[in-house]
Amino acid sequence: MDGFFNREMVSETGVLFIHAMNPFGFKNSRRVTENNIDLNRNCDTDSTLYLSDNKGYTQLYSLLNPIGKVNNKNLRNKFFLIAAVEKLVKESMKALKQAILQGQYKYSEGLYFGGMKLESQVKSIAPLLMKYGRSYEKVMNIDLHTGYGELGVLHLFPNPSNDQKVKVALEQVFTGYKVDWGDSDDFYTVKGSFSDYIGELLPGKLYLPMTFEYGTLNSQTTLGSIHSIHNNILENQGSNYGYVSDKSKEEIQTNFWQMYYPSSPVWRSKVITDTRKIMESSFGNFQKL
Repeated sequence: MDGFFNREMVSETGVLFIHAMNPFGFKNSRRVTENNIDLNRNCDTDSTLYLSDNKGYTQLYSLLNPIGKVNNKNLRNKFFLIAAVEKLVKESMKALKQAILQGQYKYSEGLYFGGMKLESQVKSIAPLLMKYGRSYEKVMNIDLHTGYGELGVLHLFPNPSNDQKVKVALEQVFTGYKVDWGDSDDFYTVKGSFSDYIGELLPGKLYLPMTFEYGTLNSQTTLGSIHSIHNNILENQGSNYGYVSDKSKEEIQTNFWQMYYPSSPVWRSKVITDTRKIMESSFGNFQKL
């Protein structure tokens, strides 16, 4: 941070760094809070979010949330790919992803649970966002994510927007990079995202949301998507019910960790290099808007 943002760059532009929205997750290697809530499906100024009914998720509940101590070597898990392909025969991958990943507000023990109310982590940071954001006419949020997409590739995912002014501005800021606007066959949308929430807290401004997604498991492919979902299922089941052995626990948690923070030095170095490069160009472009 000290090496990148010199005094001239921030003379008229404020920069707010948020290290971690989910300290519990950082400490326990989980992507959810202590209440099993996915913070990126929990954020909204409108409480009707928590009344949302994801019927597609309910239909897939037994596949996504098995009961009992997890054993990654049992028949159910060995043949998970076949069960998933059977679902694909009836539904498209896009429809399945949307049902699974958009968020659900009914099953507190389940995957992608968005909660019944705003989590305290989000409540505590909202006043800071409003305090520091209100002084600026233009606000851009860069949300750093790992997991989805091609291994080692930086993907740019703004939330789908019908605001042409926002689209034009984001294309200008990230000139030279492919911005994925959600029109690809495998794209899915999320309810209750933190990025959308910031825009709700700062109405009347030119708000530019962008997610940097660093791919790890080639989840843009059908096979990669299935493996990613299965890793999440096993980790969540283990958290809820435990593991049949220490070996199963180690294997499942290792696979889960590698999906979000690969141990490969090449991957880690590339993430740092690519981020520095895109920030050098985009920060300057944002200031010129």
